[in-house]
Amino acid sequence: MRLSMPALSATGLGRLYAIRKLSTTTTAAAATPSPPPPRRLSGDERDAQLAPLLRSGWKLVPAASSSRGADAISKTFTFSGPPLRLQSGFVSAFAFMARVAIAAEQANHHPEWFNVYDRVDVTLTTHDAGGLSERDVYLARVMDEAAAAAERA
Repeated sequence: MRLSMPALSATGLGRLYAIRKLSTTTTAAAATPSPPPPRRLSGDERDAQLAPLLRSGWKLVPAASSSRGADAISKTFTFSGPPLRLQSGFVSAFAFMARVAIAAEQANHHPEWFNVYDRVDVTLTTHDAGGLSERDVYLARVMDEAAAAAERA
């Protein structure tokens, strides 16, 4: 199969563009319908699923305080270690963010986060649902596990 290549064909960027173009054109006909939008957690679901997260340091952000006008959860992760540790808090924070970024992309649910050196501030909400959904609970659990793994590394 021959592809029409952009002017950047000799570069890696041109090859990447060609691969992406090929994958989107060959899979477009076989694409499955997208899943329904996420559903906001009901009161009982919310209480049951948030309880363990609140015990592990997550905090509720009321809709009035949220930057997006929807209820959310937030947590600050701080990465540090013993004085003789081989990696800095910055490297641990960055490793945490990289691990979470992969899981977030796979789940198609992206956090609002802010990083300064060894600290990562995170806020989770599902904009499509107008508040908290199972996606937020899932990503919060992933973040707690990733933070523990980054500290052990």
